[in-house]
Amino acid sequence: MTKADRARIARIMSTCPPQMNDDVLWMVDRLQAAEQNRRPGLVWQQWATRIRSWVLTSVGREAFESRQERAARVLEEAIELAQAEDLPQPQATALVRHVYSKPIGDPVQETAGIGVTLIAYAAAAGISLPVVIARELARIEALPADHFRKRQQAKADAGVAMPPARVERAMTAAR
Repeated sequence: MTKADRARIARIMSTCPPQMNDDVLWMVDRLQAAEQNRRPGLVWQQWATRIRSWVLTSVGREAFESRQERAARVLEEAIELAQAEDLPQPQATALVRHVYSKPIGDPVQETAGIGVTLIAYAAAAGISLPVVIARELARIEALPADHFRKRQQAKADAGVAMPPARVERAMTAAR
């Protein structure tokens, strides 16, 4: 790790709430271990395991395994980011019409496109994805699962998420 890397980590930690510093240090340690072992995907695999567990606990297996439900949540987060960046709603609506007017893409290719686009956005915005992902994962894991079940219920009530009966059946089956 270079002197510049250490300085950047110190800057990041100075902007984090104190309870987040352990998570930042854990992430740095994992990134270093992954780099040393030439296994750069190690941290992502660990995060995927934690996120899978969190989703299963929060909304159940059926909602986790539903690719349409996962795609809807990705779309929701992308729309929230666009809204946070002041993208006008008519432009977002026009973009949805444009995409749906084209031939259907390949899910693997589209997933890669989301990843590349997110990395490009983060670079343009000066956001360190590993840091903000670690921070967000720690934040959501600290909240009770019921918090997310209520949010899922509200989304289902709005007609934009898996119906709550399916989530409840999945939660009962998982127990």
